[in-house]
Amino acid sequence: MLKDISQTEKGRPCESGSLLGKGFIAHEDSFLTKRYRRAGLILFGRTASAEMGFSMTTETSLHGVTRNPWNIERITGGSSGGPAAAVASGILPMAHGSDAGGSIRVPAACCGLFGLKPSRGRISNGPAMGDVLMGFATEHALTISVRDSAALLDISHGYEPGDPYIIQRPEKPYLEEVKTPTGKLRIAFSPKPLSGVTVDQEVIQALEKGVKLCQELGHEVIEAAPELPVGYDTFNDACLVVYTAGFAGFAQFLSESTGRKLSEEF
Repeated sequence: MLKDISQTEKGRPCESGSLLGKGFIAHEDSFLTKRYRRAGLILFGRTASAEMGFSMTTETSLHGVTRNPWNIERITGGSSGGPAAAVASGILPMAHGSDAGGSIRVPAACCGLFGLKPSRGRISNGPAMGDVLMGFATEHALTISVRDSAALLDISHGYEPGDPYIIQRPEKPYLEEVKTPTGKLRIAFSPKPLSGVTVDQEVIQALEKGVKLCQELGHEVIEAAPELPVGYDTFNDACLVVYTAGFAGFAQFLSESTGRKLSEEF
């Protein structure tokens, strides 16, 4: 299943979770869709997205609330809440998602799944989209297992004509990497967010559990965190400029695609 934003299927809707995009029918397959088809995957549906991908919960005026299959009173996270709900409920073992500021990773955490955001340039956003949010946004999936994520990445990655970024190709298949012993790793963690906000104790406990597990597996785990070269407020303001400009550009794109005028209604 494809998240209903950015990745298109010829002749099928791609509404981006927005009333502004309602009824838009794609004219061509995206590059990633073509790779999925060539690999033999059967695409049988599209999943809900937060509106234009700009929310950490998936609740829209277009499709309503996407609920967590573990507990329908809980959120799925966003913006890839639809893919997370589909995989967590057992409909299928993996589903496409996209991520700029946590849109794969947050739903994975909310729904007990594995979520990986690949590096910029690993998977093409083309041909309709190239540089999304200055390279913040990347494509991949939410899966039940690390193995499935690696196998899917093997068929998904690679440069396509027009891509603004080029990244070094992996030395061997990702699926092979999954089967290779890691050896002893040096892992850093921090319970203190850059923003300085208070972290819920339940989150701290989950972090401590993960640290303990890594230590039991023989890895070296240390508490450390990078320091920003600027103050957090300056960093956050810069990110907001990128996201706001991206949101405005996306809204303009949907307006031109559907013929709807930008207004408070949409």
